[in-house]
Order: sequence, then structure tokens, then C-alpha cells
Amino acid sequence: MGKKYEEYEKLEISNDFMFYKVMQDENLCKGLLERIFGKKIKRIEYQTQKAIEITTDSKGIRLDVYVDDEEGSVYDLEMQVKSYDWMPKRTRYYQSLIDLNSLEKGMHYSELNNSYVIFICNFDFFERNRYIYSFENICREEDLRLNDGAYKVILNTKGSVGEITPELKAVLDYFDGKEPTDDYTKELDKMVKVGRMNKEWQVEYMQAWMYELEQQKIGKEEGLIEGRAEGIIEGRAEGIIEGRAEGRAVGIIEGRAEGIIEGRAEGRAEGIIEGRAEGRAKGIIEGRAEGRAEGIAEGETNILKKMLKRGYSQESLLELGYSLEDIRHVKAQM
Repeated sequence: MGKKYEEYEKLEISNDFMFYKVMQDENLCKGLLERIFGKKIKRIEYQTQKAIEITTDSKGIRLDVYVDDEEGSVYDLEMQVKSYDWMPKRTRYYQSLIDLNSLEKGMHYSELNNSYVIFICNFDFFERNRYIYSFENICREEDLRLNDGAYKVILNTKGSVGEITPELKAVLDYFDGKEPTDDYTKELDKMVKVGRMNKEWQVEYMQAWMYELEQQKIGKEEGLIEGRAEGIIEGRAEGIIEGRAEGRAVGIIEGRAEGIIEGRAEGRAEGIIEGRAEGRAKGIIEGRAEGRAEGIAEGETNILKKMLKRGYSQESLLELGYSLEDIRHVKAQM
């Protein structure tokens, strides 16, 4: 299921579009990094929503805010408003692609600078109530750091455990929807309000939203086509197997019955032989026909079950041609 649409005039800093737009202001972006890491940064160079493509045919990834400082350290700032189990793997993926992007510029891996992947979350992914979770590669057997320069930082706007500066606390509170309380958060809030009135930004937001809807629609259509094809194939295969088995059983029964009747009239030997032959042929034909019909019906039922498990709404299923009776029947089986 895609993201819920938010009215542009009501966007907050936690919206990823508004976040990367506000972070185009160099002073605000630098100020955020200084509050996260508790150090002064002289200058930064950045490009919001930077796309990194590793191969010519790859779609690449798009980073919210991609920054490096005067020491060459690289920072990727991401706004995260929804929790996914695979979020830690996402931080790993981002960091590996950032390194590959640097190496593509001709660097030797020994020249790789420190890189930080930073997720600002309005939820507590690890459920430890900490304001900040900092990760680096360490030795499990010894108090020993690998010092590979790869760091990941997860900020929790709802945290209450740990020691952080008042300045960072003000930032986390503001990102959590509270009112600004210091000069920096007031500047952030001012930029958000100015951004809501920026017509160019609004057009960009609507275009991005329509593009995302289009991609979702394409994905659903492709999934439906593939699902139906797979269901029909599976249904036919299962139907043929079941039809053959049922056909043989029916053929034997009918063959015996017809053989006895004809055998009494024309002779037991001839009747049994002909009855079995005709019964088997008729049973196989009818069994295959019934098996295919049942297989296709079961295939359609499997498709409907899969779509219900994936969260398709009743309205969407009705639009796809399923009846309300079918939907209720499949739900009762699940």
C-alpha cells in the first residue's frame, strides 16, 4: 500500500518532500548536522535528492540529502515516518552504494572517507526509548573497533533515554510535531511555512505524487496479470491431475456397471470387456473436462486469496470483476 496523500498546505518538516526542500538551505542543513554530531562544521557541499546509479541500466537510489564536509566526510540524511522490518538493511544498502559512488570517481578504497547514514524517525524502531542509536563495526570478542569509517545513526523523535544536548532535543521535538523552542527550530519552521506558499514547490510535489501513483498502478496491473497467469497454470495442472484420478475411479465404476448389464444380455465376458473400455474412455473424457473446470475455478480462488492476504480492499476486488459472494466465500475459508 502506498503512502497516504498529504495536502501540500499542511506539510510538516517530517514529510520527506518538505524535508529535502528545506535542507536546500545550506545553513539549516549544516546546523542540523552540527546538532546531531555535536561539532562545528565549517562548510558543506550537497545536492538534495541525489540519484546514485551504479550501472547504466540500474534505477539507482535517491538520497534525500547527500552532503560532504570540509574533511571529506559524507553524510546521507533521510526522513523516515514509517517503520519497516528491512530498515536496517536499507541503511547498509545506502552506505555500500555511497562507497561505490566514491570509488567510481577514481578513488582507491584506501582513500574512502568516513560516511554516515542518518535516519530521522518519528518512531522507535528498536523500542529501547533512546533518543539516538549509533552503530559502527566492532569486534564481538574484544573491545576493538574496525575503524572502517562506516557509521549509521538512527534518531528517534519520541525518545526519552540517553544524554543529548538541549539543541538536539529541540530539533527532535520539532520533527515530532511540537512547536519550535529555539532560534534554529524557529528558522526551520519559518522555512516550512514559506515553502507551503511556494507554488513551484507545490507543482513539484504534485508531479512527484502523480508519478508515484502511476508507478503503483503499473505495479498492481503487472502483479494482477502475473498472478492470473500463474493461477491459471497452477489450476490447470491441479485440475488435470485430479481429473485423471477421478476419471479413472468413475470409469472403473461405470465400466463394471455397464459390463454387468451388457454381459447378462450378450455374455459376461464380452460385456465386461466392452463395459470397461467404454467406461474408461467416457470417464477419462468427463474427468478431464470436470478437472479442468474445477482447476481453473480453484486457480481463481487462489488468486483471490493471495490478493486478500496482500491487503487488497473489497472495493478494489469488486472493480476487478470479483463478486461480493465470491469475496465473502473466500474470506470464510481463510
